[in-house]
Amino acid sequence: MNTQIKMILFDIDGTLLSKQTQRLSPAIIAAFHHLRGLGIRLFLCSGRNETEIKSLGLADDFAFDGYVLLNGGLCIVNNETVYQSVISKDTIHTLFQYMNDKHLPFTLALRSEQYLSSLDERAAEAYRFIHTPIPEIRDPMAYIDVPIFQLNPFVDENTMKEIMEYAPGCKYTSWYPYAYDLIPENSGKAAGILKLSELLDIPVADMMAFGDDENDIGMMDTVAYPIAMDNSNPIVFEHAIYRCGNVDNDGILDGLKQYHLLDD
Repeated sequence: MNTQIKMILFDIDGTLLSKQTQRLSPAIIAAFHHLRGLGIRLFLCSGRNETEIKSLGLADDFAFDGYVLLNGGLCIVNNETVYQSVISKDTIHTLFQYMNDKHLPFTLALRSEQYLSSLDERAAEAYRFIHTPIPEIRDPMAYIDVPIFQLNPFVDENTMKEIMEYAPGCKYTSWYPYAYDLIPENSGKAAGILKLSELLDIPVADMMAFGDDENDIGMMDTVAYPIAMDNSNPIVFEHAIYRCGNVDNDGILDGLKQYHLLDD
């Protein structure tokens, strides 16, 4: 048994769930209970919000120790919010005006809600990928003064770079072709993990993480044991110390066995 690992963080889409695997398998749930028995803290680390986590049924399948949600913008431990970061109101005012004038489709993510400005095929395909109903379409200007954790533009890369000219104090990452997360500069999965490390007194040297896409790179560069799924975006392999199995074959089990956290 590897006694070094004290916490493991799991991305959701492409890591625990895929187009084929829409719920945690019995084998993964059993593995989580085994890890819990070893005293290892287990966290989900995702761009999703609270409502999406509930709709996926993940919390029903297993009682995680906490969540790093909205790409690090919201950290929850034992049902208590311990950290949150939102986009500044000035930036939201500028962005909404620009994106509305350009008729760009995007999702605005509140703590527990999300709404879509307009729908096109790019947005529809991205939501099909993550098994999430297409959010209700609403006028984003109605939420211009509400705390917003992230925006998800559904655009090409050049347009995304143009958007960033109107987003001071923010950064972005990709999670699907033509789908981006725009978040505060002081947010991100790495920032959320560092907050947990401080709060729970668990060094990042004692943490493992599983991920598959560009928005997981910050997480993987933070922990000592970053594991990439076999189905990962190729860029992710450069940030991992091990390439485990495919999400559709419960690939995380392979990674856990490689580091002697599960029996072969």
